[in-house]
Amino acid sequence: MKVPNWWLFYEPGHWYEPNCGEGYLEAGIVNWTCNKDAKPGDFGIVYSRDPICSLVALVRVDSDPEKRPGPPVYYKTGERWADIEFLTQLEPIVPLFELNRNSELKNAWPLLRANMQTSSGPRALHVSVVDILREMIPQIEEIESL
Repeated sequence: MKVPNWWLFYEPGHWYEPNCGEGYLEAGIVNWTCNKDAKPGDFGIVYSRDPICSLVALVRVDSDPEKRPGPPVYYKTGERWADIEFLTQLEPIVPLFELNRNSELKNAWPLLRANMQTSSGPRALHVSVVDILREMIPQIEEIESL
């Protein structure tokens, strides 16, 4: 059996608006920007950029990524969209400053050293990064067993 990949998904800051995070969870499946290499069954961690930079939710990819007609919405090139199922909201959220306190994670995750700034769209999470995050976020093991 193929082990699912893990991806980082970006949320521009609406998560903390009234009913937004809960709205994603209630909607269940939403169309979201993702990496072109994501596959149905892969998992993801949602990173919200504003107002509190933090990991906020766990998701699963439900469809193959596709291009949308027209110009890219968020990224310059290679933007793809797929159906993403919101599985759980992280409680508590994991703020960027807490991630940065973990030197092992910081050394393993170049994007963390760059304060999660990317112009190339959602990135794959290396196995070593997921292993460290699994220790910090118990919900990861819970959704992997679904």
